[in-house]
Amino acid sequence: MDNALMYDCFISYHRSDVDAMAEVRQKLSVHGIGSFLDREHLVAGVPWPDALELALQSVSAVVVFLGPSGIGTWQKREIGFALDHQVQEEKAGRIFPVIPVILPGADPKPGFLFMNTWVDFRTGEVDVDGVRALVRSIRIEETDQIDENLLEIAPYRGLEVFREEHAAFFCGREIFAERLFEAVLNRSFVAIVGPSGSGKSSVCQAGLFPVLRRQRPPMQTWDIVVFSPGERPFQRLAESLISLFEPTLTETDRLAEAKKLGEHLEACDVALDSVIGRILDKSDGTNRLLILVDQFEEMFTTVPSADRVPFIELLLGACERASMTLVVTLRADFFGNALSLSRELSDRIESSLITLGAMRRTELEQAIVIPAQRVGLSFESGLVQRILDDICDEPGHLPLLEFALTEMWDRRQGRVLTHGIYDDIGGVSGAMAQRAEAIFNGLLPQWQKMARQVFTRLTRIAQPEEGSEDTRRRIPLNEFSPEARVIVKQLSDARLLVAGSNFQNGEVAPEHHEKSGLSSSEFQETVEVAHEALISGWSRLKGWLYQDKEFLLWQQRLRIHIAEWERIGRDKGTILRGEPLIEAERWYQQRQGDLSRQEAEFVDASVNERKQETNRLKKELRSRRLRGSAIVLTISLAVIMTIFILSARMRVDLYLPMASAEKVADEILADIMQPRSESINGDGIGSTK
Repeated sequence: MDNALMYDCFISYHRSDVDAMAEVRQKLSVHGIGSFLDREHLVAGVPWPDALELALQSVSAVVVFLGPSGIGTWQKREIGFALDHQVQEEKAGRIFPVIPVILPGADPKPGFLFMNTWVDFRTGEVDVDGVRALVRSIRIEETDQIDENLLEIAPYRGLEVFREEHAAFFCGREIFAERLFEAVLNRSFVAIVGPSGSGKSSVCQAGLFPVLRRQRPPMQTWDIVVFSPGERPFQRLAESLISLFEPTLTETDRLAEAKKLGEHLEACDVALDSVIGRILDKSDGTNRLLILVDQFEEMFTTVPSADRVPFIELLLGACERASMTLVVTLRADFFGNALSLSRELSDRIESSLITLGAMRRTELEQAIVIPAQRVGLSFESGLVQRILDDICDEPGHLPLLEFALTEMWDRRQGRVLTHGIYDDIGGVSGAMAQRAEAIFNGLLPQWQKMARQVFTRLTRIAQPEEGSEDTRRRIPLNEFSPEARVIVKQLSDARLLVAGSNFQNGEVAPEHHEKSGLSSSEFQETVEVAHEALISGWSRLKGWLYQDKEFLLWQQRLRIHIAEWERIGRDKGTILRGEPLIEAERWYQQRQGDLSRQEAEFVDASVNERKQETNRLKKELRSRRLRGSAIVLTISLAVIMTIFILSARMRVDLYLPMASAEKVADEILADIMQPRSESINGDGIGSTK
């Protein structure tokens, strides 16, 4: 393939959007638009970075399909290369369109959209006007699309993490992102430590990842996986790797393969470095893998204690033997836990630590102003300085700022964000609490009670000896009742909760759960509080946590027992006994409605086992009493018979000499005490009586 243009456009799509893509592609062909499709035209045997670079040189535009499943792993590679190629062409004075096509159910917020004209098919129909607009964009003709469409794109993320597709709106952390990039290029392990709310996850995903994606030969080419440990870290790791390890499998098959891979990694049947080596070999062009363990503090708040050191040893061992870089993000208040968990981990952190502190005032100003400018918004005079004055130096206020800016964007009128809007939302400090309080007050009393259960269940109470703050807790959605899930949906829509799945990057759709035949512990839709800032900043929630602290701490202890119970197949040896069971019965009677199905099952199993043990003990005691009574009766009868016989024979002594009487008595006693052997068959084998 030479550099001459052979096709009009390159098509990038998620596998779940293949039908919609095929329909649009067919209608483009009617207009004489030839399209390059990776599965049909990428040169076989050529490393993917080279093949993709050649493909981009052979087209005049790139069309990116965005569907409800989000942006897939391979799409991220294609988009990264396409945007980089776009910049190179612009430097040479040429136009290279990268055109998003928004499909029904898609989120029209990916940040790279603001740079490009896009086509909207969210109505569900590939209409004539939309196709014509796409044709004009590909051919770089004048379009009648106006900048008003930019206002559809949210430039702020509320309490959600900035991801790769939002990189254009992630501003103010460029210097740190460059520092992190250099560290990743030169080390196999990097630990990012910072306070809650300092933006650790966002700087990795929106600052570091897009730069790594655009690396091309002779630089190393990277693939990236992200996961957080959860309650089953080996399984979460396997789920993040499986889409790269087996990219051609269906989503259903990938679920099953992830389960098996997680079990093999946990049992040490398969080495992680071998898996990574195979992934890189099969990629045909990727040189190195970056594994981000986000929210590493879950190793100390969620992961069972028995799994912590083995899992760390698995990851650190692979760092030494595989072409991979391990990056972890850790809350500063758990730094001591990490140092004391493992000497090897402590040593690695010492030589690879990067601290993320508070943003400077100029950086905060960039984070406020630049995203707004990129979608055509501006601030009323003096408002930006007022917002900056309201922000304390504590980095934990960053999510509060982002939430307040999102609330202002939601209430925008025209293109100017005003002082009046800022006052209405309660400013930076009050926006989140005001929003949460308004949502809560809008619920009926019975739903308010359920909302309280949801929020407290999604919060992990810090143990007194930990010296840390309360944290959010991710749990499976199926732990909630159907009624509670209605509230979870409302709170998620209000951006107070975040729902997702334990497969990353939109690679597995929830509807494949039932098709896979896997249990809820193997595939789980999950939910969590949007950010710790909501836990610390909403006074109503803080009050609930204070009132329920004793119960919630007990519930956390109970979950440790349950994890062990499930791990070894619900063995009876791990159930509650003694005082812990008495305590569990008390809470069961008082707070049964606040227990999950699994927690109630565990307490029931413990109570039932105690009943069975009590019944077994009673039977054993009765059996022992019967055996004791029989022995006593036998002895008594023997004594009575002895006395009777002696008495009878002693009467004979009146007629016998004294010596003869003693002899007779001896014979009688010997006769009673000496067992007899009676022949029961012709072989002379007898039974003793």
